Amino acid sequence: MNIHRILRWGALAFLAAAPLQAQTTLPDTPAGRQAGALLSAVRDAREDAVRAFIGERTTGKFREIPVATHVQQFQRMGAMIGSAPVAAVRAPSAAALEVDFQGERGMLTLRMQLEDAPPHRITGLALGRGEAPAAGPLTDAGRAAVVDSAASLLKRYYVTPDTAEIIGARLRERLRAGTYAAMDRATFARTLTADIRAVHPDQHLSVSTARQTQGPRPAAAAPGSGQYRYLADARILPGNVGYLKMSSFPGGQEAMNELAAALRTMERTEAMIIDVRESRGGSAHLANFLISHFTAPNLLSLATFQPVSGDTALRRTLPEVPGPRRLDVPLYVLVDRGSRSAAEDVPFVLRNLGRATLVGERTAGAGRNNRFFPLGEGLDISISVTRVWDPCTGAEWERVGIEPDIAAADALDAALRAPRRAPAALPQAQCRAR
Repeated sequence: MNIHRILRWGALAFLAAAPLQAQTTLPDTPAGRQAGALLSAVRDAREDAVRAFIGERTTGKFREIPVATHVQQFQRMGAMIGSAPVAAVRAPSAAALEVDFQGERGMLTLRMQLEDAPPHRITGLALGRGEAPAAGPLTDAGRAAVVDSAASLLKRYYVTPDTAEIIGARLRERLRAGTYAAMDRATFARTLTADIRAVHPDQHLSVSTARQTQGPRPAAAAPGSGQYRYLADARILPGNVGYLKMSSFPGGQEAMNELAAALRTMERTEAMIIDVRESRGGSAHLANFLISHFTAPNLLSLATFQPVSGDTALRRTLPEVPGPRRLDVPLYVLVDRGSRSAAEDVPFVLRNLGRATLVGERTAGAGRNNRFFPLGEGLDISISVTRVWDPCTGAEWERVGIEPDIAAADALDAALRAPRRAPAALPQAQCRAR
């Protein structure tokens, strides 16, 4: 089966051995028992359950990833798998297992790789879809099911429940009026997105074909920076100024390792420029990882609220970082209207903490955390599930964006011409989280 990968950890290297005959229950084998434990942790997805699973049942590579990242991934897996029954189980080798789940929104396949020897810990995981069920044209019944699924998911997960009700009613009204009749998938997805945003212009609300929603991808390397896989560019400019270009914020330990290594090559520069222009965002964990290299440890940086769980959380800068922690270097962040989501997190927090001067244009104003959910019929929906704000002031950048300190069409030139002084870090003694 061709797998459309949605989530992946570790390394997968399945052997080409003939698979065992497919079955619909997990086998009483090391791989089957690990799969059962994984499904229990995924359907629980509390931090203590995830932490215990990662600590006891996976290899060291998994434990290098922040627990908060695992919790998010487990929650996403749980939302995708839900209570779907096992449709088939295959064992390509003694150290590998594939599990198919047949849900109302299509087939999902979990792939797992284990150590060859006891205790048979997990070395690789991936969850993906089979080939998108988009072979034939959409039917009226299919469109109606998608609208119903979108309305239901929005009602359950959207950060503003009252707004979700209004959006759902609008989509159903448009369906009854025949607006979506005869549309192909791409047109249907674009029209649903437009209808949703006509009610509420949240940039994290969108519908797309399932093959588009693969999460953050490595940034395309700029000319002359071919040694980087995840960074668009990292080099020292004339005048001994470090320049770091982030076209996206990929998740995972490899991206963190590469970013730390790049920062080490620039630890003796006289100033630093972080360029997040035209960056589509990505992992909030990588954003905080970058921020923490230029701020003191354990500073309050963001507050978040999830309506589904009712949980409010406070994010702090990391207590330790692998790269250089540069608290005094003059720091400039280049922004424009293409800076979105995690690419707004970085300038928002660095300026609020008194560590950076922002140069360029107002940012996009995509200030919430989102998750992707399958709608069926080869479509996915992105839903804002978390509100984000400054814990000290209550300010947020959703819909309003972030204004630069220095407005400039050529942000890089303006930053290079700016006075070389480091902003005074703001004291947090009077901060009372809101």
